[in-house]
Amino acid sequence: MTDPAKARRIGLLSLPMDPVAQLYAETCRAAGHRVVGIHGPEAADGLVDAIVVTSHRMFVADAAWLCDQPHPCDVILRGRSQLEGRDAWLGGIRLCAAIAGQSGAGNIRLRALSAQSAAALADETGLVVTPLEPRVADQTKARRRATIDTESGVIRVAPQPGGAARPDDPPEDRTLPLHALNWSRLADRVTIDAPDPPDADLAGIVAYANAGRAAARDAGGERAIVIVVPNGVGLGHLTRMLAVAHEIGRLWAGPVVFWCFSRGAELIEAAGHAVVHRQTAEHLGCESAAWRRWETLAFARFLQSANAAAVVYDGSAPDRFMAAALREPGNGGIGFVWVRRGMWNEKADCAPLEDTHLFDCILEPGELAAEADKGVIDGYTPEHLGLAEFVAAPPVTLLSRDDMPARRAARRDLKIGRGATCMVSLGSDVFGGHDLLISTLIAAARHERVRLVWLRSPLAPMPGPDRPGMEVRQVYPVSRYFNAFDGVVSAAGYNSFHELMLLYDGPVLFAPAENRLLDDQAARAAYAEEQGWAASIRSADPATVQFEKLAAFMRSVRRGEGPANRPRVANGAAAIAARIVDVARRSEPDGGAR
Repeated sequence: MTDPAKARRIGLLSLPMDPVAQLYAETCRAAGHRVVGIHGPEAADGLVDAIVVTSHRMFVADAAWLCDQPHPCDVILRGRSQLEGRDAWLGGIRLCAAIAGQSGAGNIRLRALSAQSAAALADETGLVVTPLEPRVADQTKARRRATIDTESGVIRVAPQPGGAARPDDPPEDRTLPLHALNWSRLADRVTIDAPDPPDADLAGIVAYANAGRAAARDAGGERAIVIVVPNGVGLGHLTRMLAVAHEIGRLWAGPVVFWCFSRGAELIEAAGHAVVHRQTAEHLGCESAAWRRWETLAFARFLQSANAAAVVYDGSAPDRFMAAALREPGNGGIGFVWVRRGMWNEKADCAPLEDTHLFDCILEPGELAAEADKGVIDGYTPEHLGLAEFVAAPPVTLLSRDDMPARRAARRDLKIGRGATCMVSLGSDVFGGHDLLISTLIAAARHERVRLVWLRSPLAPMPGPDRPGMEVRQVYPVSRYFNAFDGVVSAAGYNSFHELMLLYDGPVLFAPAENRLLDDQAARAAYAEEQGWAASIRSADPATVQFEKLAAFMRSVRRGEGPANRPRVANGAAAIAARIVDVARRSEPDGGAR
């Protein structure tokens, strides 16, 4: 009979979100074993070398097939919970032992979470109970303490010992819901105090968690950083993450893999990164709850197969399938990072901020117009902050000035001849509302003898043939071709705004898209105008006002009058990549020391 401790494929039978399963699975993976979640004999058939049942109660419920299967099987005897009478608990332990003793193969072994628990259970029942293998000795210093408050269902995290370890780590108490995080991930970050009054089962779990930490997983390959790209309106999230992924590649030996819902997945592949193509519930036309259950399982299995070290999400509303997948047994050694830009619209839904506690780190790409930010995020305090660190970085751009071809080469690539030419890039048609503006723009450019060329994303549909004056090129990234133009009319989304302000020297006019689902482009554009960096125009302006502004701008395009006072700051992609790698390294054997 194979010893379960030496098995390579361990089937784990447990209830959802069982802390014991989460802790034990990470310990198994640290030892190089493969952990497979099982739910019945069909799931276990041919997939495992041994089975571990994380509760004697589950063993009794599934005893019929567990006693008949040929693999060695460990059953973890659990302590008595506050809701369970002593006689009922003891009766359950003895029933489990009696059923296990009737197994003809003699392949069932009774286990406990610790040597102390094993001895106590042996004294109480007269059974042979052996302790689980201890978790790896914990070398972490000055860890925060966390206390379980069962009455309110939260974990209260005390201030960092000796004060905040970093300026972005506030010293005040933090809270998080009791089962919000994978317990292996929680145990790697804090020392947990059992509740008072004591719950024997929970006290045993706490003791097992505090006994050590899970070492780096050895799944036979380098660990991956997984970037989740949502199905955004345009390419903003994808572009920002491509910039960060490029910088991660300079710091991280393992692969960067994209779990991608965006239609721009082919752009990620063209940049040399692996992509897992996914579909949203809306894409598939299915019910969202069912989709989320399947997506959770698929993502959880993928993270294990990829030997993931961190998951990174860029967007304003993280779907909870990611956090649910990270709670699955075997995924406790994975960091979770939220890249979240500022300048939220005043009417934006702030409900996603309640998920702050699910993350290790909240990274905010810098904002040149930060003084105009109305503080929707800063003014909102989530109920739970958990262990999240908040880190600000400089603004992010995909390219640098060195990546952009000179004027002649850029014009040749776009098939643009001589003469004053203005680039137009108004973003997605979904929220644009620019019909009047476009008509006025065409009229003003014709009046001032400026050629207009629309640069559009590969995701944007080509315009119909019924609008004269629309000369279109579909390119990516748009910023590569800035030098081809004498001026630019653009939306004021995060990427467009920062690329133009940091990479382009000619005259710019911002025409912000205005919708509560988007960032506050109007405030960003107005701030740039106040600073003298650019002109701005609103779709709501009367046609006569629009024509006057656009005609004046086209005259500046003809004269090549760009401002000289635009800011020059470092690209924040490197700083964001460095912090992501820092989170990814926390579960390595040396604790991320370099």
